[in-house]
Amino acid sequence: MPGELFMRFVKTAGDDNLYNSLRIELRDGGYQGNCDGNVFYTGYIKDFPSGDKISLYNVHAAVSSIDDVKDNIPANYTMRVCQKVSLPETGTNQNNLQGKSVTFDEQISDMQDAKPDSAPVWP
Repeated sequence: MPGELFMRFVKTAGDDNLYNSLRIELRDGGYQGNCDGNVFYTGYIKDFPSGDKISLYNVHAAVSSIDDVKDNIPANYTMRVCQKVSLPETGTNQNNLQGKSVTFDEQISDMQDAKPDSAPVWP
């Protein structure tokens, strides 16, 4: 069945300054899963739109029989999301972040295609 993928990040423990400084680049894996697809988010992890539907950025995204929006991963397809986490190169005193640690969860929700589209109910 077609599915819609949603994603969010949740800080679970550790230093707030470090978490607020972490940047992430999210890229679609591409047709062969070689991480050569389009970048669909680059910015701070803390600013990633909670519950963003990432399936609409997939190269295999398709319209389903439920609705006419090209935002579904078709049955028998996958979505690979390539990620690069980094500290900003400017604007942050990285010396103040040395020795700090942070833990965060990356949560994915795969929902059956529906009309109208709805965001997941996160735990």
